Amino acid sequence: MSATDKPPPATPEKSSWSGRITTAAAVLGSLIAVGQGGAELIRGVMQERLENIKANADMFDKYFQLVLSKDTTKDDRVMLLGAIAAIPDHPLKDWAEQRYQEQKKSIADYDTAVQKQNAAASEADAKTKAVDEFKAQIEEKNAEIEAEPESPDQRKTLQAQLEDLTEKLALAEGDAAVGKANKIQADLAVQLAKSPDAAGAIVSTDFQFVDRLTVETLQPAFPGVPSASIAKNLPFLKAALKEFDLTSPELIAATLATMRAETGGFEPLSELPGPFNTDKAPFDKYEPDTPLGKRLGNVKPGDGALFKGRGYVQITGRANYQASSTRLGLGSHLVDAPDDANAPDVAARILCAYIADRKEAIRAALTAGDFAKVRKLVTGGLSGLAQFESAYGTIVKSLTS
Repeated sequence: MSATDKPPPATPEKSSWSGRITTAAAVLGSLIAVGQGGAELIRGVMQERLENIKANADMFDKYFQLVLSKDTTKDDRVMLLGAIAAIPDHPLKDWAEQRYQEQKKSIADYDTAVQKQNAAASEADAKTKAVDEFKAQIEEKNAEIEAEPESPDQRKTLQAQLEDLTEKLALAEGDAAVGKANKIQADLAVQLAKSPDAAGAIVSTDFQFVDRLTVETLQPAFPGVPSASIAKNLPFLKAALKEFDLTSPELIAATLATMRAETGGFEPLSELPGPFNTDKAPFDKYEPDTPLGKRLGNVKPGDGALFKGRGYVQITGRANYQASSTRLGLGSHLVDAPDDANAPDVAARILCAYIADRKEAIRAALTAGDFAKVRKLVTGGLSGLAQFESAYGTIVKSLTS
């Protein structure tokens, strides 16, 4: 029970009751002194009143102890508070009535939260089922392609169908991520409705800061970026932030500022050929026969270009694609279809999972104001540091002001 819920001190309650008993006893004594014969009837009436007063006091004490007991259920507590509120002229009648109404509202809030939780769970289950169905269809389509080795035209048709299914799967997985985030929020709401005093002990009691992210609040942190790009990709990023519990202003800002430093905008990008990755042919420095290619886990000719950097954090190399795919619960999907790392939902989840896996170290660096260390934790170097600092400060201010 919080400080605002505490009843008045016990001493005044007891003194009030004892005062009433003492007063009644004094009146009875005066009447008895007038004459024994005429006072017998009065004695009986007053004695009955005294017993009723004491009985009410004893009843209140028992009720009150039950109200305070941690073993009393919420429904029983409401009933007991209602009973205390019904005791005539009781000094805590108003307090009990107020608590009675508060407890009734709390139960109503809990019931509403449970209904939303059940709806969110049903929604999440339906979206997960859709993902599973697309995965099954993709497996079937792969089997059909394998069964047509001598028919190029048929294989081409099947391949086009496979690409369509793969695109639909990526969208379904993003939708499922949103459903999962909604379910997490509904589960937390039930916990809080069930035990409001536990609010401070629950991490991410709500997603208030994530929900404050809008095109308008982010536009200053991404100058020159079309608002349409932010509007298109923001829902997936908000869902991923919730899914991976990046919900404080600092972690939200660090995640989005990382996007600004890595891509310069609000769209997943593919790596372009350049001196770092290319010698004679695009991305040949990533090939498996090169030192860098070996470190990236590339094993087949062509892996360099196939597993070039993509997304918001530019995952690169077969090993990193497989690690990200596993981390997101996608099996080998990103190895089989690496372009999907640029799908808005998948790119958002890769980014947030990457930050979440380094969350404690990033949080410590942010607390120390060491933005250079944050960049090193994410990318291994200091590229984009100025953009990171600018975006981070702007986003934190917009979320907390």
